Amino acid sequence: MTRRANTDLLSGILGLAIAGVFWWGRGDVGRLSIMFPHALLFLLAAFSVALVVKGLVRPERRSIFAEGDRAKIIGSGAILFVWVLAIPYIGFFLSSVAGFWVMACYLASSRREVTPLLAAKLFCVVLAEVTFFYLIFAKLLYVPLPTGAFFQ
Repeated sequence: MTRRANTDLLSGILGLAIAGVFWWGRGDVGRLSIMFPHALLFLLAAFSVALVVKGLVRPERRSIFAEGDRAKIIGSGAILFVWVLAIPYIGFFLSSVAGFWVMACYLASSRREVTPLLAAKLFCVVLAEVTFFYLIFAKLLYVPLPTGAFFQ
C-alpha cells in the first residue's frame, strides 16, 4: 500500500523548516562571506513559499515513493549519511571520492553487473569530478574545505 499526500505542501513546509534552521543557525559571519548563503536561503524560502501556495490553491495527492526502488533510495541515503560522518575524519576530498564512488557502483548495480573494469571507469569519473569541484572551491574561490582529523 502506498501512502498518498499533498507532496507540494509537505515539500514547501520542509523547505521552509530547512531555511529557518540555517537562517537562525548562521552564527557571526562577515558581511561578504554570508552574501551567497543568504541568496541561497532566500531562493530556498521563496521556492518553498511557492510550493506551499500551490499546495493550498491546487492540492494534488500523490503517492509517496511510488516511483523507484525503495531499497536503492534508502541505500543511497545511508551512503550519503556515512559520507557526511566521514568528512571530519578523512577530509572532504577523500570522503567525497570514496563516498561517491561507492554510490556510483551501488546505483550502477541496479542496471548491470559492476565488473572491475566498470568500477575502475566509475572511479576515474568520480575522481575527475571531485577534483574539478575541489580545485574550483579550494583553489579558485578560497573556500576552506575540511582536511580531516587524520591529516592535520
